[in-house]
Amino acid sequence: MQVGDLVKVKKGRFMENRLGIILKYNPDAKGQARWFVQLIGNNVPTTLKHRPILYRPVRLIAIKSSDDRDQ
Repeated sequence: MQVGDLVKVKKGRFMENRLGIILKYNPDAKGQARWFVQLIGNNVPTTLKHRPILYRPVRLIAIKSSDDRDQ
């Protein structure tokens, strides 16, 4: 996964089955990957609509890579 990819949050987690776009990659002090995802769609609460949420990669499923976009 990389910045700009379209992802889906896995079922059973906070904001499950929502789509989002990866905005930022920021590893923690131990080198573990952390992704900041902005959720998109009509079902997102207004308090979270324009705020990136921190997720670990195991909670995300890549839907479409940013390299696959038509130009």
